[in-house]
Amino acid sequence: MVSKRYQLLGTLGEGTYGTVVKVRRKQPDNDSEGGGQVFALKQLRRRYEDFHSASALPEMVALRELQRGGSGHPHLVQVHELIREADGSVFFVFEHMPDGNLYDLIQKCAKQKDGRRENPSQKVAEEKVGAGGGLCEQRTRSILRQVLSGLSYMHSRGFFHRDVKPENILLRGGTAKVADLGLAKVSRSCPPYTEYVSTRWYRAPEVLLRAPRYGPPVDAFAVGCIAAELWTLRPLLPGRDEFDQLRRTVEVVGAPTEQSWAVGAALARRLRLSFQDVRVKGRPLRGLVPPAALGLVEGLLEIDPGKRLKTGEALRHAYFEESVIGGGARKRGGKRVSSGRECGAQTATPAKSAARKRPLPAPHSVASPPPPPLAELLPRELNIQSGPFEELDREGMHCGHKRKGGFHEWRRPRKDKIEAWGPG
Repeated sequence: MVSKRYQLLGTLGEGTYGTVVKVRRKQPDNDSEGGGQVFALKQLRRRYEDFHSASALPEMVALRELQRGGSGHPHLVQVHELIREADGSVFFVFEHMPDGNLYDLIQKCAKQKDGRRENPSQKVAEEKVGAGGGLCEQRTRSILRQVLSGLSYMHSRGFFHRDVKPENILLRGGTAKVADLGLAKVSRSCPPYTEYVSTRWYRAPEVLLRAPRYGPPVDAFAVGCIAAELWTLRPLLPGRDEFDQLRRTVEVVGAPTEQSWAVGAALARRLRLSFQDVRVKGRPLRGLVPPAALGLVEGLLEIDPGKRLKTGEALRHAYFEESVIGGGARKRGGKRVSSGRECGAQTATPAKSAARKRPLPAPHSVASPPPPPLAELLPRELNIQSGPFEELDREGMHCGHKRKGGFHEWRRPRKDKIEAWGPG
């Protein structure tokens, strides 16, 4: 069983579709590979009758395709295993990102910003909050570049995320990775799509106007919203409901017209929407976004998805002429510009060679009590059944011992075995 294979270390979060806990891989008896590594274990609430149904989940299909032929992209969270137990419980085993998500970082910086206002002499706020109140320039540029890089790779492989938001951008030191592909869609899939797409505050105009078909540009629009939020530490479009969200979006990006976006104007007429009473602000981002990034953010927030800046095009924007490496800023020529320590990222110590050392993991308390059993932290209806964990049986599970894209695919085992998909 999973509880025999992984040791529980703590709870990471609980969402609509499942529970995520932090686990450590136990040392196998016959193979030392993977022993001691820390992972994030996600258990789905729903149970599945067979392994084929679990492996056909949109999230698993996207993850398997994006990791085909290697270890995937450095700015997309990697999946290591898919496990289905005899009782129908399904588990995803992801790489662990110890520094939380971008939303947590923004909230921490916002508290520091408020503390600095109340006590201007407090210097601790300077660690992560830049002079303008948001994240410092080097850290913001680094996060945006990495997120755009991961999404650009996803789009090039025929998928788009549909739920890009700060909570789904995970951090480890100076590294940012896009996570949670539960709503990912194939770019050429047939409509209609599900009505729910992403958190309301990051929805693109075409989604708000209920376009029957949309694609990767919805991810680019969400990145534009996140970019503004990194500088201001508050959401750009915090709509109270769907109509208020549309009104706020029109105030920033403009109303759809025959000239600006003919398809959007037709969608608005179909919904009997009029924007005559909405006051469209003239370049409202000018006071929120640094001048060097204004063109980038305005391109990502273009109302017409056909004219909107693509993620790959955004990476070639002049704003990214300086790239952040290891928490510091460097020009492409290699000259050091800034250490970036005020960003709060874990900076690496420069080595004699071009390679940089990874940040050290957080120290564990010697006096901390042993972690509780895995079943105690999960909801009662999700408890893992106790029982001996049996090693994967090659004869009953392995599909011809053939590797496909760096992973083994498994057949349905005998009834007393578990089913798993993972690295070979």
